[in-house]
Amino acid sequence: MKHLFLLVFTIGFLHVKAQQDTIMVFRMAPGYHQDPERAHLKQKVTQKGDLWELTLYQKKNQPEEIITYSDPNLQVRAGAYLRYKEGRVVQKGIYEKGYRVGSWETFYASGALKESFSYLWDQPNGSYISYWENGQVQKKGHYTKGKPSGRWILFYEKGKPLAERSFNEVGELIQQQIFQPDGQLASFSPLLSPSTYPEGEIVFLQRLQKKLKATGISFHSPLPFKLIIGKNGVVQSVTSSSEKKMESAQILSLIRTLGKWNAAHEFTDPITTEINLTLPVAQP
Repeated sequence: MKHLFLLVFTIGFLHVKAQQDTIMVFRMAPGYHQDPERAHLKQKVTQKGDLWELTLYQKKNQPEEIITYSDPNLQVRAGAYLRYKEGRVVQKGIYEKGYRVGSWETFYASGALKESFSYLWDQPNGSYISYWENGQVQKKGHYTKGKPSGRWILFYEKGKPLAERSFNEVGELIQQQIFQPDGQLASFSPLLSPSTYPEGEIVFLQRLQKKLKATGISFHSPLPFKLIIGKNGVVQSVTSSSEKKMESAQILSLIRTLGKWNAAHEFTDPITTEINLTLPVAQP
């Protein structure tokens, strides 16, 4: 179980995959402001120099978002971005050619700083630090091209270390230590819960074997594979270093029919995580 806990907690540091070397301009889909999140908001567009600023308002004329664009059709984000909640800024940053770049920050409803980190063409890149609402550091580490790298430290609300993690050059968790509030080593913390299948991993693998057999898909040796579980518990992707057939859209669809997983949590927040499993050879 301890070994499993280490494997599954390559946590919600997983973000967008690497962009192409040539930076392409990212364009929002037409009608973006009519999506469910923004459809009810009032809009005001103001030209400021070479940029166009779109302000989205709640019914009480409180700003909800301010998005800056490089074109009058409001397709390519460029410049300052602000998001509000009840009149307070809860997120701010910069866009360039439609990508998040440079320093970004998020804030608690109280106005206290929650996170500070950097983006490079929409990928986290550089130092990351988050805070408890009381101002104590919650988590700190470093991203390289969208993946966690090197040493990360997590802290209890009163400042004591909660966990130390080490990541390799491709963002995989290779070592983790968890600490009790008194500094003693622990195998588990209620503040760090891994993703789990409701009926257990053995049941998941048994159900997957039956699904594969029913569709005529078989493997002749034990097959290691990896699932990416989203914040909502839905399987986002499946990969295997030894069997590319396992990465097909058909198998991902089969896996999703087996239902949602319980999302992993870090502190009180659901996170994206990866699960490493091995599919045993099906009995004839």
